[in-house]
Amino acid sequence: MNYCGFLKTNATSGLLNYSSAEFSVDSLNPKFSDNCRFTSIFNFIGVWNSKFIISSVEYDDIKLTLYKPLFIQYYKNDYGYYCDYEYLDIHSYGETLAELKKSFEEDLVVAWKLYVECDESLLSPDAKELRKKILEVMKRE
Repeated sequence: MNYCGFLKTNATSGLLNYSSAEFSVDSLNPKFSDNCRFTSIFNFIGVWNSKFIISSVEYDDIKLTLYKPLFIQYYKNDYGYYCDYEYLDIHSYGETLAELKKSFEEDLVVAWKLYVECDESLLSPDAKELRKKILEVMKRE
């Protein structure tokens, strides 16, 4: 399942969700539900190709290095730029693309501080699972 802002795509089934609206895409016969109206399927292709790359983050006194670069898909609408990184439950926003990247990097640092640099015995089971995922993705230098 690919996530991009409010747009969610499922590459296996071809099902796209935009907010609460759902529609299926067939290259020969696109079908849209009554509550969806899009001018062109190519708008979605542009969204899928909109990505930025993060390989390390430096914020205040923290430097985090990712084991593998993250290719983060983002979405733009009239209000700004959005991205979702579901694996770490990070959802970021910026009025510009530069602000979005900065916001995402800050969210990575906040996740590190909240779930890794804490007393692990205070974390709930879900928080411990998120901590494990964070440690799989990055390390502190």
